[in-house]
Amino acid sequence: MNSTSIPLKIGQVHALLRRDHPNLELSKIRYYEEMGLVAPARSRKGYRLYSEKDVECLREAIRLADDDFVPLSVIRVRLI
Repeated sequence: MNSTSIPLKIGQVHALLRRDHPNLELSKIRYYEEMGLVAPARSRKGYRLYSEKDVECLREAIRLADDDFVPLSVIRVRLI
């Protein structure tokens, strides 16, 4: 992800994931959080802070959902 493992804000994660998934919408990242696939930390001001693990979970969830058509309920179990 990044060399110092500094948590990323949602816009940075979105830009990173769009390299492999150009049609990815920001709302999908939020939706995956709502569905319990990732649980980013929050800054004092409430910004989402994604760890390297969060980004990898999102990357895998997107791949499974979009490429392999795996349901989110199954993805959630695989990621835990």
